[in-house]
Amino acid sequence: MKSIALAALLAVSAVSMPAHADDQVDDIDSGKPTKSDAKSSARKGGQVREVVRGFYVKANAGSLVFFGQRGGSGLLEPGTSIALSLGQDFIDKEKSSAAWELFFHQSLNNGAKYFQQVGAPPSKLIQGDIHTFTGGVAFEYSTYVTRRLGVGLKAGGGVAYVPLLMLPQEYLDVVVTDTWGGQQPTIHNTPLPVVIAGPTLEYYTKLSHFSFGLDAVFTMYLGLDMGVDATGYLKYTF
Repeated sequence: MKSIALAALLAVSAVSMPAHADDQVDDIDSGKPTKSDAKSSARKGGQVREVVRGFYVKANAGSLVFFGQRGGSGLLEPGTSIALSLGQDFIDKEKSSAAWELFFHQSLNNGAKYFQQVGAPPSKLIQGDIHTFTGGVAFEYSTYVTRRLGVGLKAGGGVAYVPLLMLPQEYLDVVVTDTWGGQQPTIHNTPLPVVIAGPTLEYYTKLSHFSFGLDAVFTMYLGLDMGVDATGYLKYTF
């Protein structure tokens, strides 16, 4: 009896091993999903997915270039910019997605010395170097040309603050009164509305949850200038 039982056990093992081996296939990027994945997908009525979308955090770094009445006249030079964002993909399809995000952005740009601006109208005057802080909300829609590569459009708005980088009383006495003859720009006194719009490119890596991309965003600081904020980013999706 023991011999018969052992023989039966070996026969069952021999039959089951090839069936198990058939389920082992290449990486999903080969375009050949596993049998187990295909069966699971068929039961769920969906498709095998390769990327993770949902809540995410994103970090940008790059350059902000002004080209309007201040940047175009040489009063503001290209500078550095960084941003942190928190968002969520609220539309998640195989070939398209849409997301909202809250962002905090800041930039540093060198500017002309205040005594070099004598004679310029108040609409162009600026303290010199500037540091901008911007908070806002943006929406992004993307379509996917391959499994992992998406091209999209981003648009949004917010509020910016451009603080004085010198003592307020010294600014009023030396810069505004003595040098500019009493002319004073308002950009350092009030928050500035901001509008952004531009294309974005994103690639989802094989390192789960991570993606990286490029943003080229047209930015209008109402009361300050307009420019292009070109940055690269790294994103982690939970």
